[in-house]
Amino acid sequence: MVIVERASFEVESVDDGFLTLTNSRGLERSDVEMPSGELGERLQAQITAGKAVTVTVTSAMGAAAVTEVHETTPGATASL
Repeated sequence: MVIVERASFEVESVDDGFLTLTNSRGLERSDVEMPSGELGERLQAQITAGKAVTVTVTSAMGAAAVTEVHETTPGATASL
């Protein structure tokens, strides 16, 4: 049986192709790669525009990837 987990994180920065992410509990991750393709282009455009961005990270079998990108509403927080 494969266990799949999904969690929302706020994007703090991008460094060498990896995202620095935090959730509402203050957990920080820096092991998730910037996605490629249209999803990555959309995320990069929002970051470049200075928008607050939340991503959904899906993890399974030791791998994690951004699967959704959302512009964050001011005052909203990412959930675990």
